[in-house]
Amino acid sequence: MIDFGGMVITDSWGRDICLYCMSANEMMWVLPDKSRMYYERTNTLHSVTDLGGRITSYSYHDPNTYSAVCKFASTANGDSTSHLFSHMLLKDVAYPTGLVTKYEYSTVPSVWNIGTLGGVKRFFPIGERKDTAKGIDYNLKLYQYTNSSDGKYFQYTNVIGQNNITEKHTFNSKSLLTEKEIRHTNEIAYLGTYTYGTTTSAADYKLLVSSIEKTYSLQYSGRYTTKTTTYTYSSNKKADLIKIVESWLDDASLDTEVLMSYSQSYSKQNAYIFRRWCSKY
Repeated sequence: MIDFGGMVITDSWGRDICLYCMSANEMMWVLPDKSRMYYERTNTLHSVTDLGGRITSYSYHDPNTYSAVCKFASTANGDSTSHLFSHMLLKDVAYPTGLVTKYEYSTVPSVWNIGTLGGVKRFFPIGERKDTAKGIDYNLKLYQYTNSSDGKYFQYTNVIGQNNITEKHTFNSKSLLTEKEIRHTNEIAYLGTYTYGTTTSAADYKLLVSSIEKTYSLQYSGRYTTKTTTYTYSSNKKADLIKIVESWLDDASLDTEVLMSYSQSYSKQNAYIFRRWCSKY
C-alpha cells in the first residue's frame, strides 16, 4: 500500500496522522480514529470511509465551467498582471444514508478589490444548496451577496429558504460572522451577535469569545429569551477551548458552565469534559 511513499504527522496532542500515497494519482489519510480520507492528485477529497466501512463520497464541477481572470498589482513599479484561474467547486456530497447534498454556484463571478494598487479577485460564491433523497428535494436555500463599501469582502449574505424562512448574515472585514438574523414570514425569530478576541492570542486565531442570542416567540409578538455565552481558551499557542459559560437572562436555573481539559496522551483519548450546573437548585 505504501510503495509510492508516505509520512506520519504527529499533532500537538501526540496523535499520529498517516499519509499514504496509494498510487501516482491517489493519496490516503488515516486519522487517529482510523477513519480514512481519500484524495485525488488534484488534492480534492473524493471519499471518506468511517470505522464501520460506510462511505461518504464527493464530486466536483468541471473547473472549466467556473473560470475567471484575476489581476495582481506589483508594488515594485505599479504594473499589474492578469491570470486566468479555474475553480474546482464542490458539486455533490453523497452520504451512506442515500441523502445527497447538491451545490450550485453563481454563473457571474463576484469581484473583490485586493490591496490598494488595483488588484482584483474574481470567484464564484455558492448560489444554491439543497438536499435530495429518493428523487425529492429538501432544504433548498438560495444565496445573495452584498459587498462591503470598499469592495474587499462580503458584508452581508441573504439566505432564502423554504417555508418562508430567510436569514441575513453580517460579516466584518476578516469575513467573520458578527450578526445572524432569522425571520419567518418576515417576523423575527432569532437574532445572534458574535464577538471575537481582542487580545493578541485570541485575535491571531480569530476565536469567538462571546455571543448573545435572542430567540423570539412566534406566538407572542415581541417576546424572546436571551442567552449569553462566553468562551475561554488556553493561554498556550494551542488555543484549546477550556471553558464555556451559558447564562440565561430569564431563567438562571438554566445557566451552565462547561470545563474542559486535555491530556497529552493519545492513549487516554486526549479530552475530558466536565459539566456542572451553576444553579443553586
